[in-house]
Amino acid sequence: MIWFLIALFVLLGLLFWLPIEVIVDTENDVYRVQWRGIFGLRALPESTRWRFYFKVFFIEKEWRRDTEADVAKPKKPSPKKAGRKKRKSTMSLKQVWQLVKNMLRSVEVRRCYIALDTDDYTRNAFLFPVFFLLSNSRRQLIINFNGMQVIQLHLQTRLYRVAGAFLRTFIHPKIA
Repeated sequence: MIWFLIALFVLLGLLFWLPIEVIVDTENDVYRVQWRGIFGLRALPESTRWRFYFKVFFIEKEWRRDTEADVAKPKKPSPKKAGRKKRKSTMSLKQVWQLVKNMLRSVEVRRCYIALDTDDYTRNAFLFPVFFLLSNSRRQLIINFNGMQVIQLHLQTRLYRVAGAFLRTFIHPKIA
């Protein structure tokens, strides 16, 4: 019985420690969301539509969704619903704002590279010093004059950070 509890705690600790990543790279056409080692979803752009692949542990499958253009289905008229009562929101606007701030703080920006051309020379000239001042080692913002538009973004968080963001929002800081 004790071995079962130890294995359960090790498994839960591993789940809380494994990183959750979002990777967007428009130059190499890489679009991926993954919980490393557990779940992953990646998208590949094609000429007319996107192809999606999902991965659970080590099994990867293509996810096909037939669109309305592919399969024409007769539309049924939707039944009219009776007026519903409005429910009072369970979270106040202040709590929602606090949750959004805490969630953004829990995400680590591993790489941010943006190369932008606005197709307007004067606007590019005004943005050039602004982007230069906002750039640092992990955030590289570049204005170019040759029409190149590139976004490379790598965001990472872990489940314990997300759980901490929820706890900081809903538990008063003087109590916790």
